[in-house]
Amino acid sequence: MGTEIRDLIRQMSLANPLWGGPRIHGELLKLGIEISQATVGRYMPWRPKDPSPTWRSFLHNHMHDLVAIDMFVRCGNRDVSDAVRPDRA
Repeated sequence: MGTEIRDLIRQMSLANPLWGGPRIHGELLKLGIEISQATVGRYMPWRPKDPSPTWRSFLHNHMHDLVAIDMFVRCGNRDVSDAVRPDRA
């Protein structure tokens, strides 16, 4: 395999960060380049994954929404089926 194909794999990967090896492999097949999916993955540049957020950061980011949710408390003894089927009385 030539350096042109390796450069093309790297270029496609950097230009489309959401594309993985299977997608790039499929696009290369559409272009008529016969190459295995494992080879495509081998020549893709390594990118570290973003760390997943912690619960602390989630609560901090959504604190105002969570407080607003707690404000809407429904008082009463109405059955849910009454709201769904008003013909029942």
